[in-house]
Amino acid sequence: MQSREVSWQAGALAVPAALLTIAILHGNNFRDIVEDRQAGYSTVAGLLGPRGSSLYYLLLVGGAYAAVLAFVAVGWLSPWCLLVLATLPYAWRNVRTAFRPARVAFTLLDLLTAQLHLLFGLAMVAGTAIGRWS
Repeated sequence: MQSREVSWQAGALAVPAALLTIAILHGNNFRDIVEDRQAGYSTVAGLLGPRGSSLYYLLLVGGAYAAVLAFVAVGWLSPWCLLVLATLPYAWRNVRTAFRPARVAFTLLDLLTAQLHLLFGLAMVAGTAIGRWS
């Protein structure tokens, strides 16, 4: 706390990043439901089952975008942070994949989510930087 103040912007930037990080981990656990059950592991994905896990994944990914929209609306983030909306096609691809666990792409859900996290994060950094210097 060198500045002796709490920055709401830092917290606002952390929320969507945290939601997407949880989505990466959930994508991994979702993919491994059968193996985890056989090994005796209990995960959120295992407790929710396939349908519930798909909905939870949607909530996590959608929540990241909703958080940015809300934080821009209340002025905690620059409107330039709405650049993250350019990553929506990737998010949509991932959500569709989560709702079709029988497809080959499903085995890559955690990787696809990590890619989304990278693009989303770069858009947030760009939006924050542009907002700061514009």
